[in-house]
Amino acid sequence: MALFGALLLALLAGAHAELPGCKTRVTSQALELVKQEGLRFLEQELETITIPDLRGREGHFYYNISEVKVTELQLTSSELHFQPEQELVLQISNASLGLRFRRQLLYWFFYDGGYINASAEGVSIRTALQLSRDATGRIKVSNVSCQASVSRMHAAFGGTFKKVYEFLSTFITSGMRFLLNQQICPVLYHAGMVLLNSLLDTVPVRSSVDELVGIDYSLLKDPVASDSNLDMVFRVSCLAGGVSLT
Repeated sequence: MALFGALLLALLAGAHAELPGCKTRVTSQALELVKQEGLRFLEQELETITIPDLRGREGHFYYNISEVKVTELQLTSSELHFQPEQELVLQISNASLGLRFRRQLLYWFFYDGGYINASAEGVSIRTALQLSRDATGRIKVSNVSCQASVSRMHAAFGGTFKKVYEFLSTFITSGMRFLLNQQICPVLYHAGMVLLNSLLDTVPVRSSVDELVGIDYSLLKDPVASDSNLDMVFRVSCLAGGVSLT
């Protein structure tokens, strides 16, 4: 009889428009609390950038730049804010990336090689996350848009062939800047659509009170953003034997 009553209540509830159990508003001030974690995550992802080898020839000189790694991100200006339609936007201006790469130079029978530090300067990144509700009621990243640019590259060459490297530096740094510009956004797209969504998939939307009763607090609809906040509406209903009672 108790189970029959529970089923009846569930049918009656389904016959009417579902009312929200909880409305949550995330403010711009709250974003400041998570901004540093977001920037730390961004730096970790940029360090995974893989840049193809850069090979070339100028006159009798053959050069090869390989094993390019991003070692650090230095920020001058960064902002995390809400925006209608795009929802969550991270903007970085005039940042710099530290890099390290292997250089190789061949001139007739003379060879030079080693590792050198470089920097990408005037780095601007704007990435926006569009948030939505998935079929289970979890929040997810449904789209990532990105714009990124590197204004200039600098590498301090030294050693016996310093003058030669200085002659070739324009070709080398221009090529590296072009390749780096092509790699930033794909890395951030993967971070949002794959890594963040994998993390969000672990967030529970139901919890058990005991063997028979549980609570459902899944999203009822997509989050809605304004210029200053993000609103989310949750179900928050009781479950008995997997059937919603409210």
